[in-house]
Formats: sequence, structure tokens, C-alpha cells
Amino acid sequence: MKPGDLVRIVKVHRWGGFSETGRRGILVSRTYMAYEDKLSQWEVLVEGEIEVRNQGHLRRFCEPR
Repeated sequence: MKPGDLVRIVKVHRWGGFSETGRRGILVSRTYMAYEDKLSQWEVLVEGEIEVRNQGHLRRFCEPR
């Protein structure tokens, strides 16, 4: 993931699955880089507001072919 990517925000369940929240955002910058990628934190622009989210709760949109 890199700044400027369009991402979906998902809810992660305790058993490892995830469900869609229907929210989308744009990555602004990484605020914390962890050893494991899923624990890294990103600033995400969502509906005009900045939120800090773990990378494990973000899924990048696929590029159309």
C-alpha cells in the first residue's frame, strides 16, 4: 500500500474473517510502521475527515484491467 491508494474499510472478526462496512477512503500517510504489516497504522481520508486505521482493517481496491 502507498499514499494515494483507494481503500475499503472492513470490520475484522475475532475468528479471522472480515465483513464489508461499505466505507471507502484514500490513504494519506503511514503514521506507524510495524514489523507485521497488518499492525501498521495509516491516516485515511474518509468522507472529508482524517481517521487513523490499522492496515489489517484496510483492503486496497483492485485496478481494472
